[in-house]
Amino acid sequence: MPPPVSKPAPPSAGNSIPELVPDQAAARMHRQFDQMVDYTLALLRSSPLRRHEFWAKADSSSIQRWQATTNPYRKYLYEEIIGKIPDPAEPITAQTRRVYDSAQFTGYEVVLPVWKDVFASGILLIPKNIKPGERRPLVVMQHGLAGQPKDVIEATAAQAEGNYHSFAAKLAAKGYIVYAPQNPCIGDERFRLIVRRANPLKLTLFSFITGQHQRTVDWLPQLPFVDPKGIGFYGLSRGGKTAMRVPPLIDKYKRAQRTTRFTSTVLPRRRIGR
Repeated sequence: MPPPVSKPAPPSAGNSIPELVPDQAAARMHRQFDQMVDYTLALLRSSPLRRHEFWAKADSSSIQRWQATTNPYRKYLYEEIIGKIPDPAEPITAQTRRVYDSAQFTGYEVVLPVWKDVFASGILLIPKNIKPGERRPLVVMQHGLAGQPKDVIEATAAQAEGNYHSFAAKLAAKGYIVYAPQNPCIGDERFRLIVRRANPLKLTLFSFITGQHQRTVDWLPQLPFVDPKGIGFYGLSRGGKTAMRVPPLIDKYKRAQRTTRFTSTVLPRRRIGR
């Protein structure tokens, strides 16, 4: 069978499409905009009912019941919203080098293989007063958009000092083990190319971020001074988005906290009605 041949559209028998005068075009655009607003507001008004229906099978009467009844929701989040890819397959062979040596802690840059040509990296701060055989809680501290792990450790720039206040170093000085991972939201806007290529495959940037964190928390409990039952997550700004999405999918994270996401960072820049 020969391939189909495209043909030009038939003439409109001399009936040209009338042009709208500017006032009419503006009025039509305003009507279309109002329709979209009305549709969005209708969804907003009905969302509490839809949310109640969706969460109907989750039992919040106790922590145990919640954990037992929300596994299908976590699976749905991972597979249908975040986008799940195969678990990390590369051997857990960490490469480290010392990059900090203060009076309170020692810091090591870490690189961990995740998948072929994909790795996770960060900086691990280890307090110097850990006793032999002692295991301490560990806090994973995630920086924000266009940041680096060292931004949460030292005053790398005026912006970093104003946002982070070296809180990773201060926490390590108090005796906590701290790990500051590198978020892939770097390189100006180039990381968004990954997003655009991933979306048609039913994946998101957090598909890869989740795999990086999965490999990270596979390695951290192997360290003899880390308490595997005391690994928490703290994220600021874009790192707060990671705090909301990744810990529910990785049970080795026992606590999670996020700050300045849709509070001091976003809302002042996007004021409703302006």
